[in-house]
Amino acid sequence: MLISAGIGVTPMVGILEYLAATASDRRTLVLHADRSAAAHPLRDTVTDLVGALRDSKLRTWYRAEGHGLMDLSELELPQHADYYLCGGNGFLQAVRSQLLAAGIPGDSVHFELFAPNDWLLSRSG
Repeated sequence: MLISAGIGVTPMVGILEYLAATASDRRTLVLHADRSAAAHPLRDTVTDLVGALRDSKLRTWYRAEGHGLMDLSELELPQHADYYLCGGNGFLQAVRSQLLAAGIPGDSVHFELFAPNDWLLSRSG
């Protein structure tokens, strides 16, 4: 399970490229949330890579198209899968909470935070 929002899709592309290069037959579900299809980074790349895999699917949530926030209760979540999440803090908290509420073990949920680093721009400190 690859779950991302916005530019958080970037590491997911790396995982998908590996799966495609090794002709993996591993079942892979790719979930992505964004403002719109036009704002979805690497959308064509993700679509092509998902299409190259034997047992994979892509599901998107676009706010501009009225899909709202990602709602995992709409999906059948495999209990014995690895879940990789990448996105902003609020997204990660919301998705992790949904996964835990669905009975997914916490040690099956791996995540990377993509967040603004405005503090780096500060001239003090």
